[in-house]
Amino acid sequence: MITYLLCAITCFVIMLAHAADHNKTLLDYSDCGSDPDRPIRILNVTASPLPVRAPGKFRIAASANVSEELPPKMGVDVIVSKSLFGFNFKIPCVNNIGTCHYSDVCSLLDAYFGHRRRCPRWLRRHQLPCRCPIQPDVYSLKRFSVQIPKLSGMMEVLARGEYQIIIRVVNEDNKNELACFQSTFEIKKRQSKSKKRRRKNER
Repeated sequence: MITYLLCAITCFVIMLAHAADHNKTLLDYSDCGSDPDRPIRILNVTASPLPVRAPGKFRIAASANVSEELPPKMGVDVIVSKSLFGFNFKIPCVNNIGTCHYSDVCSLLDAYFGHRRRCPRWLRRHQLPCRCPIQPDVYSLKRFSVQIPKLSGMMEVLARGEYQIIIRVVNEDNKNELACFQSTFEIKKRQSKSKKRRRKNER
């Protein structure tokens, strides 16, 4: 489950990625959980470059503490919104990306990885589980790298702006909150090399 949570953060940022400067690495995030006894707590998330540059390589590291064995039936609610003219608009769920609900994540993990004798190499390298039940531990995603493709046309225009993502994990049997992660970030247009040179020469 924690594998899914960490990767969901990564995948959404990658989906929207298109930007410039890369001197910032600490992702603007918070633990938005309301249940003081929630068993999953995000410890830290770092990413580079921020804003994300496309095309290019995006790296993310994250860690979370799981204080007890997680229940077998869990759901994930992902809420993605974009700020436009001072208002937040939810991004709809398209092809399981955007504001979506993922029910019974353990079954999803089993469908993806259940036929394998062991977890994929990249998960083993990060010592992350790919099956339930998830045992108590501190789980870390260490410098996970993804190549981001070039965006063009309307995708480039629509990707720019300020975004908020909220990821909430719940026990689907009793609706208890297991975790909540909230992050805000901005996506800017990437400067061409010629523009960077001109600005440098003007200084």
